[in-house]
Amino acid sequence: MSKIEEKEFEVAFMTEIGNSPNQYGHSIGQVLEGDWGFEALLLLPRRHAIFHHPELHWLRGRLMRELDGFRGVRANLLIQFKRSDFRSGKTSKPYKHWNAKYYEYRLDKDQQKLLEGFSRKTRSTAVIYAAPVFHLRKDLLQHKKNNAIISHTNIVHASNLGKNHKRHTFTTATNGKAFSEPEIIETVNLEQLIKTLKDNSQETSFSKNLKTLAQAVQETCQEYRYGQYLNEMSKLRFNYEQDYYPEDKESLTSLAIVSTFLEMTNTKWVVSLE
Repeated sequence: MSKIEEKEFEVAFMTEIGNSPNQYGHSIGQVLEGDWGFEALLLLPRRHAIFHHPELHWLRGRLMRELDGFRGVRANLLIQFKRSDFRSGKTSKPYKHWNAKYYEYRLDKDQQKLLEGFSRKTRSTAVIYAAPVFHLRKDLLQHKKNNAIISHTNIVHASNLGKNHKRHTFTTATNGKAFSEPEIIETVNLEQLIKTLKDNSQETSFSKNLKTLAQAVQETCQEYRYGQYLNEMSKLRFNYEQDYYPEDKESLTSLAIVSTFLEMTNTKWVVSLE
């Protein structure tokens, strides 16, 4: 069993991205807290901002003005963090394949469908799972001190875990097998993934990027019969704030849609800047 909570790992992972060499932090304040559902948004590689949420009712026109201040968006990452369960039972099917102790996490069928579908509809977006290749707090502490959380993380594309797989297993950061029927799953180097996304995309504004994501979210949810739920939840989120942001209701509607999708899929959003 894991001794590390999913949130502990997530925070350590996101912090390490923000502390990576050749980057500097740029915080725009706690503008995406509470009702908007964001837990973190990182901007990289030249700068990043982590948003945690306070109430929005006192911000009035500030939200979109600050977000629009980020230029040169090149790509997006959606990350779902997983808690790794340590397994040592020799009679299990994965153990027999690995012939060793291993880590695993279970897949949520509905979330997997949405993440896989969304990844097909967005050229400049990658959707990934990230899980620690350790399970003790002493290891979390040591890797954090050594700036080695990401290098001890197993990262895979959500789209590679389709085919009705129920769980993903691994023994290192660079291997993986999905079950029930075993299938080798290619792992992801995060730095190379971000570079590839940037090289294969064109620079755009934050607002245009946001609206593109919202459209892909709507198409995905409609395909899997979550369209009505998405629309109703997004409207509830937006109506309460709309009078405070009359200058850009379209962007705020898109923000509500993307935010609702992040909650539905339990993912965090990373935006890569040129």
